[in-house]
Amino acid sequence: MQARTAVAGMAVIVVLAVPAFASAAVRYAEPGAGGADPTCPQSDPCDLEEAVELAADGDEIVILTGTYTLADGLSIGGIGTVVHGESNQPRPVLQTSGFTGVALSNTGSTLRHFAIEHTGGGAGLNSIGTVERVTVRSTNAGADVACNLGLSALLRDSTCSTTAGTAPAIRVVESGAFTNAVGLRNVTAVSGGGFGLFARALAGFDLTVDAKATIVRGGAGFADLRAETDGAGSTSTTVNLANSNYASTSTGTTSTITAAGSPTNQTAAPGFVNASAGDFHQIVGSPTINAGAVDSFSGFTDIDGELRTQGSAPDIGADEFDEIAPLVTITAGPAEGETIGASTATFEFAVDDPTAIVRCDLDGAGFGACSGPGNAHTVTGLANGAHVFSVRATDANANTAAATRSFTVAVPPTATPDRDPPETTITKAPPNKTDKVKAKFKFTSDESGSTFECKLDKQPYKPCASPRKYKRLDEGKHKFRVRAIDPAGNVDLTAAKGKWKVTD
Repeated sequence: MQARTAVAGMAVIVVLAVPAFASAAVRYAEPGAGGADPTCPQSDPCDLEEAVELAADGDEIVILTGTYTLADGLSIGGIGTVVHGESNQPRPVLQTSGFTGVALSNTGSTLRHFAIEHTGGGAGLNSIGTVERVTVRSTNAGADVACNLGLSALLRDSTCSTTAGTAPAIRVVESGAFTNAVGLRNVTAVSGGGFGLFARALAGFDLTVDAKATIVRGGAGFADLRAETDGAGSTSTTVNLANSNYASTSTGTTSTITAAGSPTNQTAAPGFVNASAGDFHQIVGSPTINAGAVDSFSGFTDIDGELRTQGSAPDIGADEFDEIAPLVTITAGPAEGETIGASTATFEFAVDDPTAIVRCDLDGAGFGACSGPGNAHTVTGLANGAHVFSVRATDANANTAAATRSFTVAVPPTATPDRDPPETTITKAPPNKTDKVKAKFKFTSDESGSTFECKLDKQPYKPCASPRKYKRLDEGKHKFRVRAIDPAGNVDLTAAKGKWKVTD
């Protein structure tokens, strides 16, 4: 049984180790799949419902990137079951219109790296297990809640939001004759028209919500947090917050909430990229940056899988503001310190952030657009002497990094130009008369590296190579010409010729 307790008014979440399962397997799901193999191997994935709902206790279910649409929601109930999106890939998106979006009905189950877009009338997420790096967004004006949590649920590095109506972003309502603790770590909970967090204990139940590094914001006319009970027996509701962001609270009978702004909490509004569109990444200047804290229940990464602490302290909320500059590496071109004998050089480079803006510079003249194609830049007209090539990448948060390459140009004096045209020789040709409608010519040049141009009858010269073949020739006389062009661009003015006749 899951242990539940509260000590000195601060919830302590006790999670028992999940036993190993001999039958544990890895199952795969992908959009539109209907694999013939019920074990859902990577080579033949199942559809989402089959992969998840037919899993055994302890199974791992990998949800491949894509969009999944379900009318009846998704139920995750196995003991020790882990459902997650692929690492280092965009999170899979579940669009559900049923009453409940995703139900995590076992305290030992885990949902990770997933997005829930819910249009149904119930909860987008209903969980008593562990949920991390998940976005839940409810857009139904009549919906109950975005995230409904119970028992000893742990929600971390995730967002819960509603866009319409008066539904709260997170709701915890429990009843029973025991103590309960729900944990929130680095959560962003924003309601478009209700409480950011609503907690209520019923029928003699003692409920504690333990939040750290969490943003909670309610809609107009509502407090950010509301705690209450039904007043029965010794029922109590306690919401403890530390290093969190919220500005207003509301309490009922035998209910308490850590006061806004004290002792480590902040009240100034967080800055988001686009909250109305569900983008809760922080912007430059948000008070939540470097204002959080972590403990043994906190995750190691933020909602995007990026390192949790990047500045002087972890941030508040699901997002960790990116303070790490892109990694820029020059992968091709003149080596560091190399002397080249050409006035042109091409550099190739790699940048680990595909959204970063990349600019190139030569000898401090100023960064400008790189010539390409792709991650490459070509410099021409280089004078003899020392040069420095630089490439710089700047990400969306103005973090900048650069890589440089120093090299020297030493082009020797120009040699006497080659003005001698090559000589072209035909080494194989068809007989003077033939009944074959095919012909093949072989030819050479007396200058190595020459290219060739060929023409047949009255057609124009076109680039060609030896052997040159022709098919479906008409009856009658034909004339073939070939001329060589040497590396200096000199053209053989006395092209080699071949004549023959195709007979009946």
